[in-house]
Amino acid sequence: MSRRGFLAGAGAAVAMTSLTGPAALAAGPGTGGGGDLRLETGTTFGARVSPDGRWIALDLLGVLWVMPASGGQARRLTSDLFDIAQPDWSPDGGRLVFQSYRDGVFNLWTVRPDGSGLRRLTEGPFDHREPRWSPDGRTIVFSGDASGGYAIHTYDVGSGRIAVLADGPGEEYEPAWSPDGDRVAFVVDNTRIEVVDRITGRRSTHVTVPAGQVIHQPEWTPDGTGLVHHLTYDGRCHLMSGDTPLVDDEETFPFRVSWIDRERFVYTANGRIRVRSLNGTGARTVGFSAAVTTRRPGTPGAGPTSRAPALGPYAESEARCCPPTASTSPSGRSMTSTSCGSAVRRSR
Repeated sequence: MSRRGFLAGAGAAVAMTSLTGPAALAAGPGTGGGGDLRLETGTTFGARVSPDGRWIALDLLGVLWVMPASGGQARRLTSDLFDIAQPDWSPDGGRLVFQSYRDGVFNLWTVRPDGSGLRRLTEGPFDHREPRWSPDGRTIVFSGDASGGYAIHTYDVGSGRIAVLADGPGEEYEPAWSPDGDRVAFVVDNTRIEVVDRITGRRSTHVTVPAGQVIHQPEWTPDGTGLVHHLTYDGRCHLMSGDTPLVDDEETFPFRVSWIDRERFVYTANGRIRVRSLNGTGARTVGFSAAVTTRRPGTPGAGPTSRAPALGPYAESEARCCPPTASTSPSGRSMTSTSCGSAVRRSR
């Protein structure tokens, strides 16, 4: 089976993840059709800081949320049907781009931070995933499989024209712009990070890992001299800068870091939004609360209890890092969680 065929047909097994600590539930009866929940943790989601540093975008439970960067209540921007992931801010902070499985394939969409102006950018039978806005705001780079395997493409924001940037013999995905916009880093076949010069097309290899280890989500350092990435081995995801661990005392989620300034970055780990410095100091948590309504299976108006997988070309290793949609148990006494970009289980 092709890699794309696997992605199209794979179902996300429900993860029965229990969390300890303060209850994350709002009022909701244990019987009846469902209830309201306030999620304060999640199982594998990404967080992106806005260019002005005031907001954080989350892809939690397949929904796009925006919250204050200082922490607090998250505001929903998309419905459950969009099944979104991988949000990224435009350089002026005026729009967010994200991937959505709403149409049965992954397409790129944009929306304003207040939830208005929802717009689909791509269409057709092929995947368009992992969008990243260029520093000048004119181009969105993404991975897609129109050529048969995943390759790196660009979308011209003004004209809508799509062009190939890098298309080698392997699977290529998870692109990231350099701060000057001249280069794009991306993962190849789980095992290396390559960089392509946007003007010349020349490619170079920056990171390689041995068999049994898997690379995720490169992101340039603010000065453009290095790359931060996730490395999966021995069943855990580690946040790395080159060969040096940045975070090895937490279960990091395999989504790219987001820079607050030249030293501090935001990442997600252990179900929470976290902040650290490159030197390892100043680690702290940014608290959030996201209000969701659940329905028990079989009750009027209850929708399907599973959603399309958010897995990418690195499906097998992402599945290991992202225990897989959220639903309420038939008894109404607990909530179970989903995969990459998802939630938790809490008892009522």
